[in-house]
Amino acid sequence: MNIEGIIHRCAYTDCYARNENELVINIRTNKDITAVNLIYEDPYINGASGRRPWCGKRASMNVSMELKNCLIWTLVVSPEFKRLQYYFEII
Repeated sequence: MNIEGIIHRCAYTDCYARNENELVINIRTNKDITAVNLIYEDPYINGASGRRPWCGKRASMNVSMELKNCLIWTLVVSPEFKRLQYYFEII
């Protein structure tokens, strides 16, 4: 896996509010990536302590656009409390 071809910024076109309740999350990868999962949850669901384990919900992202050298994966989530912590599982 070529990790240099994975791009995500927590702003601009990669993570933005679609409306009052929905958040759009995008990630750009090279074409050798076969699947991307988003693991997400409210960061305070188990308390704010850094010592407690954090695990979130898993959702499969879909390819929304195929460009010449990369794929753009997209998922729309609706955080219950309007805050979100997330990370990507790239396969």
